[in-house]
Amino acid sequence: MNSREMGYGSKASTKESRHLLLRLIRAFNRVTIGLLAAGLVVFCGYNLVLWISNGPLFGLSCIAVEGNKRLSQGEIAGIMSVRPGAPLFHINSADMAQKLEAHCLVRKAHVRRRWPTTLLVAIEERQPVAAFEGKIGAVADDGVYLPPCQSPRCPDLPVLVGVDPGDAEYGDSLTQKEITWALSLLQGVARLKPNLPYSLKQIDVHDFAHPLIYTRQFDIPVMIGNARSLSQLENLPYVLADVRQKNLKPEYIDVRFANQIIVKTKTVTDMGLESQAVKG
Repeated sequence: MNSREMGYGSKASTKESRHLLLRLIRAFNRVTIGLLAAGLVVFCGYNLVLWISNGPLFGLSCIAVEGNKRLSQGEIAGIMSVRPGAPLFHINSADMAQKLEAHCLVRKAHVRRRWPTTLLVAIEERQPVAAFEGKIGAVADDGVYLPPCQSPRCPDLPVLVGVDPGDAEYGDSLTQKEITWALSLLQGVARLKPNLPYSLKQIDVHDFAHPLIYTRQFDIPVMIGNARSLSQLENLPYVLADVRQKNLKPEYIDVRFANQIIVKTKTVTDMGLESQAVKG
C-alpha cells in the first residue's frame, strides 16, 4: 500500500466519525427536546388539574342536611369545619362524619360528596327523653348527657327530681342508678304507649326505695317499683273512677304489686283494689 492510499483511508475514516458524531448530537437533541416537551405537557396538565380542582368549578356551594332537629345547618357546617368555596376534592367524607359523631347530639352521621359542589349530610340525633330539675340539661335514651332542650325544637319532657348529672359534661354517659332506673322506666312506658292514656310529667327519686311518678293528666303521685309493675298503669282509669265516686283524697297510688293497686288515703286505711275486679 502506498502513501496515497493510506491518506485516503484516513480521511474517509475521519469523515465517517464526524458524520456519526453529528447523528448522535441530532438524536440527543431530539430526545432532549422530546423530554422537555413531555415535561412541559405534564407540568401544564398538573397545574391545570390543580386549578380546576381548587377553582370555583368544584368549590363547595351547598350543604344538604337531613335528619336534624336540634342542630341547624350552620351548626353542622361549623362542627365539620367546612366553609363555602372549599374544594370538594379536599373534603374527606369519613373525617366529616367522625367530627359530627363526636358531638353529643349526634348518634350517627353519614357524609358524602355530590359532584360538583354539594355535600350531603344525613344524621341521626340523640333525642332527650327526660330533663333534669332546674333546666341543667337532659338525658338521652342511651344515658348520654345533653344540653337543655328548649321548645319548640323539643317536646315537653318528664323532669327527673332527686338526681342530677353531678360533674358530668355534655356528651358523658350518666351511670347513676337513679338515672338508669328512670331510663328503663321510660322505655317501658314507651312500649305501653298505645294502651296508656297518660304521659309522664315528673319522676321523683328522692327516696329511691319508693320512687314516685306524676302524670300530666292527674296530680296524684304513683308509687312504682320496676318495669314489671308498669302494666298496672293501664288500670289507673278504673281506679281513678272509683276514687272520684267515693270522693277520696289519695296521698298516692301504689302499683308495685302484681294484680293489685293500693290507694293510700289521708283519712282512711289503705284500700286494696283488685285489678281484675276494678276492670269489671
